[in-house]
Amino acid sequence: MYRKEKRMRRHFAKTLVAATTALAVGFGLNAAPAEAAPTGKLVSKRWIGNQLMEVKVYSPSMKRTITNQVMTPPNMGRAPVFYLLSGMYGGNGDQWSHPASGARKFFRNKNVYVVNPLGAPSTYYTDWYREDRTLGYKPMWETYLTQELPPAIARAFKTTGRNAIAGYSMSAGTALALLAHHGKLYDAGASYSGCPVSANPLSQLVIMNSMILNTPGVNPLNAYAGFISPAWYHYDPALHLDKLRGKPIFLSASLGKPKMPPDDHDMRKQPDKSMVEFGAYLCTGLFRGMANAAGVKYEYFNQPYGAHSFGQFGQAMRKSWPMIARALHTR
Repeated sequence: MYRKEKRMRRHFAKTLVAATTALAVGFGLNAAPAEAAPTGKLVSKRWIGNQLMEVKVYSPSMKRTITNQVMTPPNMGRAPVFYLLSGMYGGNGDQWSHPASGARKFFRNKNVYVVNPLGAPSTYYTDWYREDRTLGYKPMWETYLTQELPPAIARAFKTTGRNAIAGYSMSAGTALALLAHHGKLYDAGASYSGCPVSANPLSQLVIMNSMILNTPGVNPLNAYAGFISPAWYHYDPALHLDKLRGKPIFLSASLGKPKMPPDDHDMRKQPDKSMVEFGAYLCTGLFRGMANAAGVKYEYFNQPYGAHSFGQFGQAMRKSWPMIARALHTR
């Protein structure tokens, strides 16, 4: 009975992959919104803490200077780069250097540059179609993360040319999508408590609603141009599993049950966070089923506790590090 149910689940996942991809291609959704752009310009860098630097890079595509926080290796020697993206606040108050994540302490003795771009609230770190009046600019974060920022980081530090990318919540699915589309740049990727299956009506509604709730006045149509657009297909990593095959992938999520630790504070009075985490758990499970059907391997951390908190994301990040470190050829 168990084997029969397992075969049925695999058949369903295969059918879903085929149907969704066929629908996307049928509507002409095989183009990416990303555009070619010149590299970013290193504006400044300064120490703001122990092994923590503020690096400012001018983005030609967004016509603005982006602030990035960089955790450095202890000896500032040659090392790979780990790009860590933030959640719905885009690094404005939820940056990885925040004590709740435990990242600064964890990376203190690691031979890696950890780069956390700031200033991307409600953008999902994607390339948008139009400028948004509320945000005050046209987000072009894929372009920045893949064409503008890496060369600037290479100029600012002694890097090895190996890179990995990860994100939590809002940026988790995008991190895997960028791994799929830019496999020559990124050697591994991780999704912490996010939704790596986004090109479906329910996920679309959740994503656009989250943008509006987090930044009142923002217009999701400036990002996605409607329910049927190349962007949804482009940024859904579950529809690009062929490009992820052979890449080190890490996934994590929990059922949303609060507990300290891993939560960094008492989450029992925030049931909405538990619901968000449970949604991430279901979405991650769907991605796993589709990956299994496609024969794409991954590592999965089924967190027993955690209610979508920074402490939980930090725990998942630490669990992913052995896989990330192997891909980066570091320790």
